[in-house]
Amino acid sequence: MRICGIDPMDAGALAILDTSDGCLQVSDMPTVKLSSTRHEVDIPALWSLVLADRPDKVYIEKMQPMPLGGNANFKRGGYLYLFRAIFAAALIPFVEVPPKEWQKTFGIKGEKGNPTATKDQSYLIASRIFPGIDYKYPGSKGKETILDGRCDASLIAEYGRRMERGNGN
Repeated sequence: MRICGIDPMDAGALAILDTSDGCLQVSDMPTVKLSSTRHEVDIPALWSLVLADRPDKVYIEKMQPMPLGGNANFKRGGYLYLFRAIFAAALIPFVEVPPKEWQKTFGIKGEKGNPTATKDQSYLIASRIFPGIDYKYPGSKGKETILDGRCDASLIAEYGRRMERGNGN
């Protein structure tokens, strides 16, 4: 079985986990740059990626309104229905998983006053489960940056594998 884990949004990723051999492939979310600060999901590229990878089932992080403001919530809502439409059109079953649910499976907890705590924990766990995947890139001034979309997508795929196995572990 091939399970796809998705961290949606512009900086997200798709991870395809083959449950027969444990092989994981990760692709960054295809995007189009609209300006120096604005990106949007490249819908034709996403469609092509989904059809090429053809997972048996998709587990996607559930998107909901956040206290980010009107424009961000409008975009999140648009992406919610974009992903639903893509998987329905491709006839691929999907499950929307709240972030806290899949994070709980791996013991990931937020810390008050530390907005990157879940990203750091996600990186540590994903890099230990899937050591062959590149979860960092060299940032500015020689400081590496965690690609949290890749980390989260990988862990969501692993969460899906565990759910399909039926025991959640």
